[in-house]
Amino acid sequence: MGIDISEAFLEDAREKAREHGVSTAVRFFEGDVRNLGQVIGRVPQPFDVVVSAWTSIGYYSQDDDLNIFRQARELAREGAILFVAETMHSEFLSLKFAPNSCMELDDIILMENRKYDPTTSQISTTWTFYRKRGMDLEFIDTAEFELHIYSSSELCSLLRKASWEPVASYTSLKTLQPINPLGHMNVVAKAQ
Repeated sequence: MGIDISEAFLEDAREKAREHGVSTAVRFFEGDVRNLGQVIGRVPQPFDVVVSAWTSIGYYSQDDDLNIFRQARELAREGAILFVAETMHSEFLSLKFAPNSCMELDDIILMENRKYDPTTSQISTTWTFYRKRGMDLEFIDTAEFELHIYSSSELCSLLRKASWEPVASYTSLKTLQPINPLGHMNVVAKAQ
């Protein structure tokens, strides 16, 4: 089961599910994860695993994030595993903050401008999208958002309040390299 507020991201997930031959084994729901139970409805059986990927949290208040994790816990069985996977953490930004970046995908250019306030762990971002037209760029649109970037200890404290007990933190789930300030944060927690 996958949930996202963006239909474009869901369509990408559906395409990847088709590519990997698992499209009949997964269901995707468009909706706001803050209303998790409402979005997915009644679950036939409790979840064994819950994954919160990249920056799925931090867009709203810490109370909203706590509520998201509480709802996930209510839908998970005792002993279920939660992965907060490949997310940014404030320790990383304190050392490797980059105020600007540019990414190219086919004929689309994304320019990202960021401001980070380490006293509040808030990052303000403006994404500006352009379409390549020969040697020119044609403006498409901008999107602005703010995001709270959790520290490792802050996230683990939030998970405990939601009845998830953190059991490990890694920079990489693939290599199980322990968390460090120069890489992403991956937290593994168990339902209590």
